[in-house]
Amino acid sequence: MNSEIEIYQINKVVPKLSKWFNNEKLICSQILINYLNLEEKVGDVNYYDLANKCKNLKTFKTNFAQMKNLGEKNHGKIFEVNKDKIQLWKPIEKDIYREFTKYKKSKGYNN
Repeated sequence: MNSEIEIYQINKVVPKLSKWFNNEKLICSQILINYLNLEEKVGDVNYYDLANKCKNLKTFKTNFAQMKNLGEKNHGKIFEVNKDKIQLWKPIEKDIYREFTKYKKSKGYNN
């Protein structure tokens, strides 16, 4: 099952997700939304494509690092990175897709 630190991260991130999708000005929101849009378009997302999509964010590298690591002072773990391939962190993947679906509906996108 999940370790104590993983449970802490899940409880930290899940309540933030709706806020992130409702406030696109947040850097973590932009990174996550860009990732999800890329994933819908191309399937597998690699680090370089996401970094390119987020090139307008001066602090992309440091913010992305906080979104892929377990830690007390991070934004919350969102991503899992294997070599250059980025995936959503499995314990919160369904929560992210649920909030992304709500976000797209609020923006008038069709599924």
